[in-house]
Amino acid sequence: MTGEVKHYRQGQKLTIKRVVHYHATTRFVLSDGTYITANKQLVRTGAFTHAKYVTVKTGVNLYKDYNLQTKAGHHYTAKTKIKILGWDYSDNGTLRYRVAGGYITANSLYVYKH
Repeated sequence: MTGEVKHYRQGQKLTIKRVVHYHATTRFVLSDGTYITANKQLVRTGAFTHAKYVTVKTGVNLYKDYNLQTKAGHHYTAKTKIKILGWDYSDNGTLRYRVAGGYITANSLYVYKH
């Protein structure tokens, strides 16, 4: 595990070709032949269900872009339930929820997921 390092975004699906054991270390071999760690603290396996709705804990703003730079002119107040249409990641890899009209934060300090 030396040499070039590649970063995968949170939530990105990877295709595992096989599992390799080297001494006390387990690694996954991806379909492109690269190796990644099998450390349970860094990698999760299996299918996950994603939230379909969020409820706002405190006020959050609606933004036009996933980097939350340009406001869309709408503010959601506390206890507002919002339907999630999808999700994207900001340029630095932070999860954002795509909702009607733009994007909101996925930070658990601001929204409850259901």
